[in-house]
Amino acid sequence: MLDRTVRWLFLAIAALAVVASCRSHPVSRCRRICARENECAEQLKVERDRSECVEICTSIDRDPALQAWVDTHARCVDEAVSCDAVLHCD
Repeated sequence: MLDRTVRWLFLAIAALAVVASCRSHPVSRCRRICARENECAEQLKVERDRSECVEICTSIDRDPALQAWVDTHARCVDEAVSCDAVLHCD
């Protein structure tokens, strides 16, 4: 009986860890994207609203219908060879 309880407790903790890692993934990816975009905007002296970037990106990334757009945008930002290219990612 105790073995079964320990097993269920372990499975519950593992499930919570998976859920927590899934929830943090969009935030960390969005922070990376927004940091690069903000760095490039500063470098190129482009006026840009930086205040809500991570929040908006994260909410879009959590929407399954829009997640592909964030994937494409993140890939564009990650692969951009110049700040001009970063700021032209759509």
